Amino acid sequence: MLARLLPTSLAVLTLVAACSSAPGTGGTQPFDPDVLAHWADPDMGGSDTAAPGVAADVSETMDNTPVPATFFAPGRYARREILTINALAPVLNTQTVVSVSTYVLCEVTHEAGGVQVVSQVCDITQPQQMGVDTIYPDAFFAHLPAFTQQATGVGPAGGPWTLALSETVYVMGAKLTNPFKDSLPDEAADPRIEDSDEDGKPGITIKLTGLLNAELYFVQRNYKSLSGTLTADGKVAGLLHDHINQTQIGTNDALFEGPGPQPKVDPDPSKSTFVMLPVAAGTTCKDLLAQENTLFPAP
Repeated sequence: MLARLLPTSLAVLTLVAACSSAPGTGGTQPFDPDVLAHWADPDMGGSDTAAPGVAADVSETMDNTPVPATFFAPGRYARREILTINALAPVLNTQTVVSVSTYVLCEVTHEAGGVQVVSQVCDITQPQQMGVDTIYPDAFFAHLPAFTQQATGVGPAGGPWTLALSETVYVMGAKLTNPFKDSLPDEAADPRIEDSDEDGKPGITIKLTGLLNAELYFVQRNYKSLSGTLTADGKVAGLLHDHINQTQIGTNDALFEGPGPQPKVDPDPSKSTFVMLPVAAGTTCKDLLAQENTLFPAP
């Protein structure tokens, strides 16, 4: 994700399918500008930690004039991220390339310490693969933590400006003392495991339906930062810098037992991108998903 990349361990069919999702509704609740305070509640599933002093590289090729806060206006934004990953199916030893789209609702605020961007994932999509859909239950999105990033930028007075959103990390399925460095649990008996989506099963639950049917239980850690170009109309476009760790800690079907392969982000940075643009105040995830083809037309 977050994109949430959840390949299984047995065949290329399930490897690809576990990276796909039937389009969802994104929920019906409006985005809460104070969502960070809600998701930072230690009683909620998952964790969200900003990297101290860590940010995506900002270009120094411009005149280094700080971007005035007015150029990244406060308000609501919609973002589409396209993450391209390479994964190896262990049985067939076949390399598979999958592009996953994540739709995110953001709130930009100006604080004393700078410009903050709070982001909430609305949906994760990938066309059906080989007759199998991956279903992210409502509980998955309801308990997925929002994450906060600092925005910094440089550029000439009239723009465009080079903008960076700092690195953050969030963990689902476990509570780690150090979310950046601690190893992930690899079995359900690990005391660090938590039921992040509160469905009575360890970790986070993803469902496979169609040609194959199963529940898979995971722990996942997602490191994320973004860098791009901000134009005067408020649109930002650029590169998505994601790194993902995950472990499969269980399943309800013995066919899917095993740790599963680790997804690797494609080494070509141009294949993982994002677009972010202003939307009306009060826009919800449901609104964003209803307008996704208008907001983010196909090239």
